[in-house]
This record gives sequence, structure tokens and C-alpha cells, in this order.
Amino acid sequence: MLEQRADDIETLADAVLNFREHGFLIALDDFGAGHSNIERIWQLDPDIVKLDRVMLSHAAHSAHSVHGTSHLKYRRNMEAILCGVVSLLHEAGKLVSIEGVETEHEAQLALSSSADFVQGFFFGRPNPGLADAAQTHTLMSELTERFRLQTEAKERRVATRLQPYVRAFERAAERLAAGEPLEECAGISWRWITRRSVFSSMPTGGRPGAMSWLRADHAAHEARLLPLIDAQGANWLRRPYFRAASGNPTACM
Repeated sequence: MLEQRADDIETLADAVLNFREHGFLIALDDFGAGHSNIERIWQLDPDIVKLDRVMLSHAAHSAHSVHGTSHLKYRRNMEAILCGVVSLLHEAGKLVSIEGVETEHEAQLALSSSADFVQGFFFGRPNPGLADAAQTHTLMSELTERFRLQTEAKERRVATRLQPYVRAFERAAERLAAGEPLEECAGISWRWITRRSVFSSMPTGGRPGAMSWLRADHAAHEARLLPLIDAQGANWLRRPYFRAASGNPTACM
């Protein structure tokens, strides 16, 4: 199904149902462009959703800053959006295809997004004959191996960058377990961590007291978080990190 407008969506839905009853899989083309959107997924319940190339293009080739956002931050945001869209469609039970893959960088982005299928000139040009299976296998094997190496290198960098923070949290947890006040642990042990706050919580997820502030001078640089500053009376029960900590409290101390 193309991204074009359908004047009679009920008739289109009936046609889709008829094809499905005959054993066809239904694919929605160019999701994110034209009339190919979330509403159409609800209406037609396709088996496969093909993402419009514009999503991949923004993630891979964001050459200019947007509304004052740096090039690197914007690109990372678009990469996160691409992965988020794929995850959302997977949660809805759809297979996801990323089309328009023309470079290895774009192919690596497609792999990291967890898409099920890829399509584009990087893998082969349109041809009336069958694809060369051996060549395709070699290409995918080499691509996957480079992805593995890049992923492992990224994980090592992240682990190295986080190690001082992890140790700071461990030291603060040890002091907290020894009976020192939360405010003192937060103010001294984590003084150099640029996060905003540390909170304590009851088993039900509720807040027993005021927030302990850390490096509040950084708040001005994150205006988008200003509505969240006053968390008095908040409940963290719905947050995955709270449930994880509640399920394994010794790992947090």
C-alpha cells in the first residue's frame, strides 16, 4: 500500500482483508510520508511497515544545526527517533523495513535500529534477474562483522566513561548505609556529578521528603527540564529504574 490518500478507507480495508484471506502479507510503504502514518496502521493493520527514506536520511546526513541545536546533538536525536519508531512498530507486532540504504553508514544505522529488513542501492541495483546469493551473503557477513566490532568498541567507551560515576555512587551508597545523611552524601560524595538531584523514596514509590540538589547551577542549561524541578510529592513507582532498584536493593547499596 502506497502513501497516497485513500478517499474510501473502508473499501481499502476490505480489500486488504480480502488479500490477507488469500494468504498475502500486507506491507505499508513509505511510513512517515504522505498519508502513511500511525492512523493508517490502526486502520489497516499491515504485517510489514517500510520506513520512508527521510527518517534514515535525517539520522545519517544531518549536516546543519536546527533551531540552535548542534549538528552532533541533532544527529543523535534523529538516530534515537529512528530506533524509537522501529521499537514502537515492533511493539505493535509489525515487521519493519528500512528503505533507501545507499551507504555503509546508513546500513550500520539500519542494523543498530533493529530493523528486520533493509533495502537500497548499497545492497544492489534494480535488476530483472535474481540477486547473486553468494555476493549478498558476503556483503551482509562483512557488514555484520563491522557492526559487531563497532558496537563492542562503543560499549567499551561507554563503560570507561561511566566507571568514575559508578564508583562515586558506590562510595555514596556505602556512606549512606553507614548512617550518614543523604544530603551530606549527595553534597560531598557526588559534588562533581553534573546531575540535578538525588531522591529518596518509600517502597510505594512516594517521596518522603525534599529533593537533594546536585549542581543546580546546571539547570539554566537545560530549560526543557524546568517543569520537572519541583518533584515534591512525586511518585516513582511507574519508573523502570525504581522498580529495578526495589527488586534488587542490595545492588544499589
